[in-house]
Amino acid sequence: MATNGPPSTTLVTFSDLHDCAVGDKVRFLGCVTGYSTKTGEVTLQHKSQDCRDKTALVDVNLLLETLNTSLVRFGE
Repeated sequence: MATNGPPSTTLVTFSDLHDCAVGDKVRFLGCVTGYSTKTGEVTLQHKSQDCRDKTALVDVNLLLETLNTSLVRFGE
């Protein structure tokens, strides 16, 4: 059965992001540590159990019209 909607998201842990391909539609939790209005990238971090910080750069350019400042505020 074919679907006409967008692809569904996959819930992944922050530590499993490295297994995802660029362009995969995923959901994960992280803490905002930076936001660049120039590039449209949000920097998210997560401290893993081994006490090492992991970092993800997320392109939010497609969301700019609906993205409010509280979502990219440090610590959110």
